Parts: sequence; structure tokens; C-alpha cells
Amino acid sequence: MRIQGQFTLFDREEFEEWLMKQSFKRKVVLIQNHHTWSPDYKDFNGSNHFQRLDSMKSFHINDRGFSDIAQNLTTFPDGMIAVCRPFDVAPAGIKGANSNGICIEHFGNFDIGGDKMTDEHRKTILFLNAVLCKKFKLSISTESVVYHHWWSTDGDKVFNLKTGEKLKGSPSKTCPGTAFFGGNTVLDAQKNFIPLIATAFNDNGEDEDKLKLTNYQKTQLIEVLKGLLLQGVITDKSWVDKAQNDTLTVSELTWLNMIVIARK
Repeated sequence: MRIQGQFTLFDREEFEEWLMKQSFKRKVVLIQNHHTWSPDYKDFNGSNHFQRLDSMKSFHINDRGFSDIAQNLTTFPDGMIAVCRPFDVAPAGIKGANSNGICIEHFGNFDIGGDKMTDEHRKTILFLNAVLCKKFKLSISTESVVYHHWWSTDGDKVFNLKTGEKLKGSPSKTCPGTAFFGGNTVLDAQKNFIPLIATAFNDNGEDEDKLKLTNYQKTQLIEVLKGLLLQGVITDKSWVDKAQNDTLTVSELTWLNMIVIARK
């Protein structure tokens, strides 16, 4: 973790530890995803995070007339995360969607023909959306995780966030980019972005959720599951397979226990 002025720079692990300790007053229901477009990857040298943030802040205040840097968070090509505008202050991200939003700017130009997203940047973008959904107890869906492209300049929704149906008006921008995780429409996000966030969410804390059993306990669990299967209490053989292959998690076993209690 590094701090310079109002900006704090984290790696993924540091950010999650910081985030989960925070208490915020503002209600958050939307996670906004943007790309900076300019500056883009050619303007990042691997160590100038704070210079880039200072430049964006200066542009937003002096040229755009904002009170501060627009975004609450910035992600970088090397996978680092910067906290920018305080979380309890609404961002200047999407007109019509700021009062209950958190704005993330992903450093780069992700329009077709623009920057090729690095693996570390990709991991951080997915991770960040996942941990924010976790922190604010949001559904991992296009009704919570949104793109700037889905709103008009006037601040009206251009698409139905659930179905992707086109509504009135025209998108204000291509942001977060026509090549951002396969495209910038609601349906693109539902197909290519949301499932990856869900995977990142489920992978988060995977070691803690791993079921740790002795050989005896494993054998007993398998026998119990086989018995439940024969009795028809459970009907999916994959429960037995997971126990045999050591892939059954604590969360899954808790869920199964609830199902068994309800059915017996």
C-alpha cells in the first residue's frame, strides 16, 4: 500500500482487507465501469500511477468543472487499484446514476482497435467488481454492475438493465469500450462479463471455504450421501462425486444440510 496526497494505491489483497474494514454512510446500489480512453496504456510506464491520477484530477477540476477527481476507484494495467474520490462522496461518473453509485475508471482505451487488456488488469477488474458486490451485498447482474454506455447524455437509461431491450435515446459514450470483455451492450455484459465476476466472487476466499476432512470423515460423508441418494432425499449424484473428489465446499455442504432438513 502506498499513499500520496488523497490517493491510496493497493494491490488486490491489500484492497480487499482495507475495504472489508470500512464503514460507509452512503447507500450504494450500482457499480459503474468506465474506461479512461485517454489517457491509455501508452501513457502508463509501470510506476507513474500517482502522476496519472494527479493529471486526471487536474483535468476533471480545471477542464470539466468537477469538485474533485470524478472516480472513486481507478484500476491500472499492472493490476493495482487506487482509491480516489472518497466512497461517501457520490462520483461524477454517469449522469442519472451517481447518487447511489461507485465509479471505477479502468485505465486504458478498450474500444475496438485500442489497448489489449493485460492479464493483471483483467484479473483486477473482475476481482474489484466481485469484492464491491460482496461489500455492498449487491446481486452480480447487469442491474447492479453497469456500463456508462447504457445511459444517455441526459441521464436516462438507454437500455433495460435486465433484458437489454433498447429504450429511448442514444448512448452518451462507448464507455467502457466496444471491446471491453466482448462488447459494451447489456447482453454483451450478461454473456461475457457477469459470469466472470461471479466466478471471481466464488473464488474469493476459496481456501477458507474448502472442506477439510480426515480420511475417516470423508469416508463417512460419502456413505451418508450415498444413503441419501438411495432414499431419494437427494437426486443429484454429483454430491457424491464431489465428496469423492475433494471438491465439496463448506458452503455447498451447508446448503445441502438445509435441503435435507427441509425434505426429511
